[in-house]
Amino acid sequence: MEQRQQALGSAIGLLKQLSHPVRLSILCNLMHKGEMSVSELVAAEEGAAGQSQVSQYLGKMRAIGLVACRRSGQTIFYRIASHEAQRVIETLYDLYCQDKAKDGCNPGP
Repeated sequence: MEQRQQALGSAIGLLKQLSHPVRLSILCNLMHKGEMSVSELVAAEEGAAGQSQVSQYLGKMRAIGLVACRRSGQTIFYRIASHEAQRVIETLYDLYCQDKAKDGCNPGP
């Protein structure tokens, strides 16, 4: 029973992170476009979030293992690090975005 509770807790934590439209959009962009810098992610958000907000979300997602990063000079590139998050995002894309977006998943209104 304890193992089930841990699994449920992990699922709830992932779903909480995915429940915010900007965080979900960031992860969708990373899944479909691969590694991206903060400035590339801000541009992909098309005004939905500024650089400080995107950076803050990436920092939180990195702290819990959803994304990982690498530095190249002064630029930091992010990618999805969580296999579980990738699978959930792929499923969401198949259900909601596949026929609606050509340039990555943007399931927002």
